[in-house]
Amino acid sequence: MEPNIVLYIVPEYQSSLLPHSFLGVYKTEQEKIRLFANLDHRSATILLYHENSLNLEIGSINEAGIMFIGGFHVSDDEFHYTLLPGPRRGWTNETGYDVIIFHRWDDYTPINPEDWFVAPQE
Repeated sequence: MEPNIVLYIVPEYQSSLLPHSFLGVYKTEQEKIRLFANLDHRSATILLYHENSLNLEIGSINEAGIMFIGGFHVSDDEFHYTLLPGPRRGWTNETGYDVIIFHRWDDYTPINPEDWFVAPQE
């Protein structure tokens, strides 16, 4: 069984803070995790980060927040995300997944992009 991840790869859910980054939700049995996906079109890789990996004050990403990392290709209406083998969290040998297939949805549960990447209140 594949993980329950919804990626919102549409312009209205693109991060204004990070180029080529889109919002997503990862649901486990215990929790609902907000994340962002950073797509690198040049290397055809995508990194899925826990939403709190972004330090808004200095505009950097904490690499320890990587949840999944892999390569991708699109075939018809399917987005094939092949996890990379390796020792880091989120890679094939950590998760037990080799490929996660995302399907195009026209009717999905909308999210509020303003909930993501909110700077801490002082």
